[in-house]
Amino acid sequence: MRRTAWLAGLMFAMAAMISPVSAQNASSNGQSGEMDFLVRMPNCALQCFLEMRAAQEAPCDPEDLDCLCQSAAFGNNAVTSCVVRTCSTKESLLARNLISTACKLPVRDHSQTYTIVAIVFCVFSGLAVLQRFMAKLLVVDATIGMDDYMVLLAAAIQAPMAAIGVEMGVANGLGRDIWTLEFHQITRFGYALYIFTNLYFANIAVIKLAFVFFYLRVFPKRNVRRYLWATVALVVCFGTAFVVAGIFQCTPISYYWTRWKEEATDHGHCVDVSALAWANGAISIGIDLWMIAIPLSQVHNLNLDWKKKAEVAFMFCVGLFVTVMACIRLESLISNDVHSPNATWVKQEVAIWSTIEVNVGIICACLPSLRTLVVLLFGRIPLLSSSFQRAQRPRPVQDGDDEKRIKGGFRKSKAFGTISRSIAEPVEGGRSRSRAANERGIRMETEVAVEFETMSAEDDEARLMKRDAELGLALSHSALSHDSSSSNSLDKHKEIRP
Repeated sequence: MRRTAWLAGLMFAMAAMISPVSAQNASSNGQSGEMDFLVRMPNCALQCFLEMRAAQEAPCDPEDLDCLCQSAAFGNNAVTSCVVRTCSTKESLLARNLISTACKLPVRDHSQTYTIVAIVFCVFSGLAVLQRFMAKLLVVDATIGMDDYMVLLAAAIQAPMAAIGVEMGVANGLGRDIWTLEFHQITRFGYALYIFTNLYFANIAVIKLAFVFFYLRVFPKRNVRRYLWATVALVVCFGTAFVVAGIFQCTPISYYWTRWKEEATDHGHCVDVSALAWANGAISIGIDLWMIAIPLSQVHNLNLDWKKKAEVAFMFCVGLFVTVMACIRLESLISNDVHSPNATWVKQEVAIWSTIEVNVGIICACLPSLRTLVVLLFGRIPLLSSSFQRAQRPRPVQDGDDEKRIKGGFRKSKAFGTISRSIAEPVEGGRSRSRAANERGIRMETEVAVEFETMSAEDDEARLMKRDAELGLALSHSALSHDSSSSNSLDKHKEIRP
């Protein structure tokens, strides 16, 4: 009863304000603002004012806005908490808007921050993809692999992802307080957030696949490739699971962007959105660390000096930049409550780091091809070139080595995958005479003295050299053909018989 009496008295005071407002022009604007504030304020919010007034030692009259705005109840958000607790969603948003306007609180608007970040990083990632395929076009016999297709797919997903963030997210309140928006903007923002989240889930898995397929082209060892193919299966399951969970996280699906309405609370339900977002971020970081550990575990087996090993290790550690971005994004998810009623404000930081993470992933996936393009356009640069060249030059057979000589038939080079056919006949003096397998027509016999040292399949420099043109880890094709033309063969005798 006492609370009802206070409310009746408040409404009577509001009615009493009408006559002096029309009589005194000097103060009409201020008084009309106060009256408008009280008339438009929802009843549940007025009840909160009365509760705060009764709790204060020096209570303010409800019509005294200056006193109300400077009171402790407003300073520590006690009124706001009460409004959120007792009012419906729309009523609490209206009350918070009226309070902010009447008390002339600063209007926060960081919407342009996301727009700038999205445009800048999309431009850089687009240039990275462009140079990757330019390098493919300039290198002779370069092939398009699965890693290239994955990078192209990631860029194709990122473009609409950024466009939705700017055209639908920013346009409907991203980076602003939710109580400053129209109700239809809140619904559209929820729809944009739904699409953006699922595109992120899909794109982060595609980028991981680009890295794994790149490693599959670098490492031919069977045991390493088993781990890499298992990682491919893991990433596919990871991406599929979270995309499906993201699409159907609410039942019905439309409840995701309409659940903020009070009248929609009894017409659907959603899974724990916080748990879904945190699980995706944590598992993504774990997979990143696993993907980096696989190539780094092979660096110590390379037949390179420690400086070259450090260079190769640094190249593989480029993927750590993506992991760092993922960690920052996860921290922003935890620090910014996913269930906050001010979603348009708190989601901005998460959206920014999600966009940065995806674009940095695309850029890092394209970095190996950048060196090939630089070599082709500006000449050789000293990184791994000298050691790769030495790997291709013939090495003398040392005393005590097991000399391996060609005995005839078919022989396959493990390092380069080429097949040669010859028929060798041993002769005196360590020489051999080879002749063509076809006995009809002109026959050519060549007597040569050749010492062979079979290139070991473990010769990592040679294997990396083979993949130079496509992966950007060594020299261009012209340099490869020049160095591989050297031989220790000595032509002793040529004889043509009819």
